[in-house]
Amino acid sequence: MKTLLRSSLALPFALPCLLALGCDTESDDADALPTDACVPDDGGACGPSGGAGGSGGEGGQAAGGTPSDAPVISVIWEGPGADMPNDDDSVTVAIDDGEGTHTYHFGLAETGSANGWYGEDCLPGDMNGKDVCHDVGAEGEVISSVSRASGVNDGNTLLWRASADAQRLTYVVIQVDTDRCWTFGDDPTYYSDSLLGCSPYDSPVGP
Repeated sequence: MKTLLRSSLALPFALPCLLALGCDTESDDADALPTDACVPDDGGACGPSGGAGGSGGEGGQAAGGTPSDAPVISVIWEGPGADMPNDDDSVTVAIDDGEGTHTYHFGLAETGSANGWYGEDCLPGDMNGKDVCHDVGAEGEVISSVSRASGVNDGNTLLWRASADAQRLTYVVIQVDTDRCWTFGDDPTYYSDSLLGCSPYDSPVGP
């Protein structure tokens, strides 16, 4: 996991790469993933253990409550919910700030897994060659699940619905033009104690 340093926020894509003790750095094989987030080259699949299919998972609620001036945020996972990477899975991020004049970035980290995926967490440093912070525009976006790290980009995530069902994910929404951000899910301190300094947000995550 990346070491989290507190400082003033710059745009996520412009932050310098900070390597932390115990951090997973880019390997010789850019698609070689941690045990809980990989698909072998022979076409088989492996993924986080313990996530059951069925109804979408609900993210944890952070202590402190949602700031009164925060936008309305929802994160909806869709798909079969199988405990493996599934190209039929997707996550819909919806944001309503009442103005439509702000733009947002969305990040997620598999904080609830010992070998979790952090290549899309909007914090400095890469994992398996990926350092993605999803641009979701002014109102949100649909992000599709993929089964290989090489496919991760603004519109694709390596994470899938089973991880959300098992409440292993922590999320962040960043208001790019103001540097404000909100966090919710498994471990909000992952972002509130980071250089982003995000506010906790009581947000449902589910079907």
